[in-house]
Amino acid sequence: MPSENAETKLAVAISELSSKLETLIEKQEEVADNIAKIKEAIYNPEQGLFSRIREVELWRDSFLQTFEERVEYHTIKDGDLRMAQIESTIAAIKRVQWLVAGSVVTTVTALALKHFILT
Repeated sequence: MPSENAETKLAVAISELSSKLETLIEKQEEVADNIAKIKEAIYNPEQGLFSRIREVELWRDSFLQTFEERVEYHTIKDGDLRMAQIESTIAAIKRVQWLVAGSVVTTVTALALKHFILT
């Protein structure tokens, strides 16, 4: 039969073991709570990381599509845009030429009338 001293040591050891098991169970519950919070932060359908990443990816795809459309719109195809710019510049120059020519004709006519008729 074990002695009273051995029984006391065994009781103390069991008590320490029980205390350590309780601490372990508390820590395990804390870890389980933390994991649940992490899971919520990742998988929440409205504010979770996956939903945010999905929103960013959708925005990126939309932005890239819009950007590609704008680049394609402003790209010169077969010189069409360049020719349109040249034609508009030529039209503006012709208007200026007509204004200058009209002013010269008016001035010459006014001088001729003043010099020949009024003198």
